[in-house]
Amino acid sequence: KSLENFFESLKISETLVNKKIIANSLNGIGIIYASLNDYDKAIDYYQRSLEISENISDLAGVQSSLNNIGLIFYYLNDYDKALKYYFKSLKISRELENKQKISYSLNNIGLVYISKGEYNKALDYYRRSLKLKKEMDDIWGIATSNINIGGVFLRLNNYDSSKIYIDKVLEVAKSMKWNHLLKSVYKSYADLYSAKGNYKKALEYYKLFKEVHDSLYSYESTKTIAEIQTKYEIVKKEKEIQLLQRDNEIKELELNKRRFERNSIFAGFILIVILVLVLYNRNRIKNKANKLLNEKNEQIENANSELAIKNQHISKQNEKLEILNSEQKELIATKDKFFSIIAHDLKSPFNAILGFSNFLYEDFDDFNETQKKEFIKNISDSSEETFKLLENLLDWSRSQSGNLNFKSEILNLKEILNNTTLFLTSQIDTKNIGLYNNIQPDITVFADKNMLKTIFRNLISNAIKFTHKGGEVNISSKLKANFVEIKISDNGVGISEENIKKLFRIDEKFKTNGTANEKGTGLGLILCREFVEKSSGKIWVESEEGKGSNFCFTIPVEK
Repeated sequence: KSLENFFESLKISETLVNKKIIANSLNGIGIIYASLNDYDKAIDYYQRSLEISENISDLAGVQSSLNNIGLIFYYLNDYDKALKYYFKSLKISRELENKQKISYSLNNIGLVYISKGEYNKALDYYRRSLKLKKEMDDIWGIATSNINIGGVFLRLNNYDSSKIYIDKVLEVAKSMKWNHLLKSVYKSYADLYSAKGNYKKALEYYKLFKEVHDSLYSYESTKTIAEIQTKYEIVKKEKEIQLLQRDNEIKELELNKRRFERNSIFAGFILIVILVLVLYNRNRIKNKANKLLNEKNEQIENANSELAIKNQHISKQNEKLEILNSEQKELIATKDKFFSIIAHDLKSPFNAILGFSNFLYEDFDDFNETQKKEFIKNISDSSEETFKLLENLLDWSRSQSGNLNFKSEILNLKEILNNTTLFLTSQIDTKNIGLYNNIQPDITVFADKNMLKTIFRNLISNAIKFTHKGGEVNISSKLKANFVEIKISDNGVGISEENIKKLFRIDEKFKTNGTANEKGTGLGLILCREFVEKSSGKIWVESEEGKGSNFCFTIPVEK
């Protein structure tokens, strides 16, 4: 549909002989073909747009077309041609004296050189970009550029220089209280000391990284769990008060109706008396009585009309009240069933923790080392299962109460996925699973970073859970118009058609153990659905028993 409209725009602009709009239309058509991965056609329309923009000396149009052509060649892994067009785009940006576009072009060139493995050249262009950000006094941009430069030095095994740039970011992150940036700094330190073989220092910074990471999610964590039931009771009481108020309104209407009927009867009696007097004095006041009678009849008709309107209003209020009662009953039933599921799921691991702990405490000396380790392993597994459930429950409850801070930004999809899989290393290694990240390094999305990590963590953890030892989990992406479709595929046990219908539902308890008897929280997929829908995306599953599963979801690529 978009392509159809762009061609219509091209047709009209050619009729009007408006070359600037013709160039814009051609550029738009090129973008659509690029989205469809038809790179040959995309380059053709970009080139036509470039030629027209050059003829009319539209520098902004020339810069845009050059940048788009460079991006296509980068997708095709033709890095030399990509650099050729990026350099031309950089030249135009400088002619326009647009520091932001210049900095963006420098970053693009640095990214190509990193892909080519030419780290010294990448370092040079990152430094130029850093200089511009300093001129624009872009504190955040300066900090992120320093992190990038520190990363390049780390690849060059220049550990001292890498540390100098990371140190600069540490001071800024602490002074500005940017905990997310501070978390990246601690992670960079951990990677640096690990590369140097100083594993003690690496462990120290990894602990600091984990501490900052956990602190970002700790605010109100304890009270939120306790408030879940309280919130439920408050909502229930508020609905009861609303229903009581509706009842009082209806009773008041009925009372007014009876009062009106009584007054009407009394008015009728008075009217009869007046009619008798009129008949008695008909020869003297016949005309006056008829006029008075007509006025009274009109009043009665108006009163009856008003009464009919009020009766109709009462009927509509009753219908709305019945709908409200039905919705409230359904909501309460769903919440009750959900809390009963959560209470049952929390009870089992806690019983295991308490039971094995008491065994160890009371009969510690009676067990050998193997038995003790087995007890401790069971306690650890139960604790981890409980923590995952509470963590997901906390995120879900915050999303329901509106207290979850939802802050979308432009994110590199591959980088987010790489950061997420770091926390799944133990699970992957235990089952010897092959995890393959096939997402292109330049794909970006517009989403909340923490919500996106939670979605990845739950879906990838599920895929590993239901994949046999030595199996594979593949993550891929595909651009579709203004969205990126992300697919997480496994070659595990699969899901029956009957059980697929139970997924993503809060009122259905659907939990099965993994191929290594791993336990699940039962809440992960519900949380994924909440976060994907909050991000304006969709989530679904494709599966067949014995042939693995595909969990797919979409995320917008821009605001």
